[in-house]
Amino acid sequence: MNAQAARRRARCTVLKEELLSLAEPDYARFAASLLRKPSEKEPSGTAANLLGVRLPVLRKLAGRLTKQDWRENLEALSAHVQAVSEKKDDGEDGKICFEEVMLWGFLAGNGKIGRDLTLQEQFAFIRSFIPYIDNWSLCDSFCAGLKFAREFPEQTWEFLQPYFGDGQEYAVRFGVVMALTYFVTEHYVDALFQIFDAVRHEGYYAKMAVAWAVSVCYVKFPEKTTRYLDDNRLEDFTYNKALRKITESRCVTKEVREEMRKRCR
Repeated sequence: MNAQAARRRARCTVLKEELLSLAEPDYARFAASLLRKPSEKEPSGTAANLLGVRLPVLRKLAGRLTKQDWRENLEALSAHVQAVSEKKDDGEDGKICFEEVMLWGFLAGNGKIGRDLTLQEQFAFIRSFIPYIDNWSLCDSFCAGLKFAREFPEQTWEFLQPYFGDGQEYAVRFGVVMALTYFVTEHYVDALFQIFDAVRHEGYYAKMAVAWAVSVCYVKFPEKTTRYLDDNRLEDFTYNKALRKITESRCVTKEVREEMRKRCR
């Protein structure tokens, strides 16, 4: 192990100790239960190694690490997660916890473009993170932190295109959640409807992301989305879940809820 790798490993060991000090075991059991997939009896992946550090606490920690040495902390965490995941390094116990991956994701979104990195570097950091997303929380919380998308909409929109047709469930969800977070606008909404029709991944969390996105479109553009609901190519599961998401919104009236229930296939 060279000096740089040893320094990064030591940094990650200190971070893991801090995460353990911030962990709440009762919250860990609750949070892990929310990440259990429909087909599972017990949580899997990083959800099975969830320490119980609340997301606001993780974001605060990420903010501090960003101020200390953003790039070094980001690269240390990403190298650590990748090495342990690929069995190149056993780490402390041979396992990666949810919080280590989430912290990496938060740091990836914290760099200031033009000051800390270029836009293309930002996209490269995102590409490297996406394969390690293995539950909806890692995906959605990561997307929420990528606020640079509002500054560079055209480039980000282009960057997202391959993910809508990706073969991996959480890569598709990443693309769709980014779309519903940053691109439900007058300029992009018609293109979004075409994308929703084209998403064909069979993964539950990919389908649910599309359903969620349709409901967000309805809240912001009810007339346009109603026309889309009248003529779309969504499969029945996604279509019906979209209607349910609309009925669950606090932004729609009782009359809209009744109408959506009548539309179920």
